[in-house]
Amino acid sequence: MKQIKETNKKTTILLEEGEILEIVVLKRKQHKLVVKYHNGVLFIDEIPIQEIEQLQEEKKAIWAMQEYLDKNEEE
Repeated sequence: MKQIKETNKKTTILLEEGEILEIVVLKRKQHKLVVKYHNGVLFIDEIPIQEIEQLQEEKKAIWAMQEYLDKNEEE
């Protein structure tokens, strides 16, 4: 990923194959915009920040549960 040009409120970025650009907008509504470049096609997903935070909490819980199960298997 290369930043080509930046002006007052506009930034131009060059994405290469397989790269992902994440843009977080924090105003009244918290959103995360994900731009992916794959096989010559741009994919754009808009994800609410709250959903991402919830997924991170779920990952932590799954990790803790796995650690607990692994610990009990060893005993």
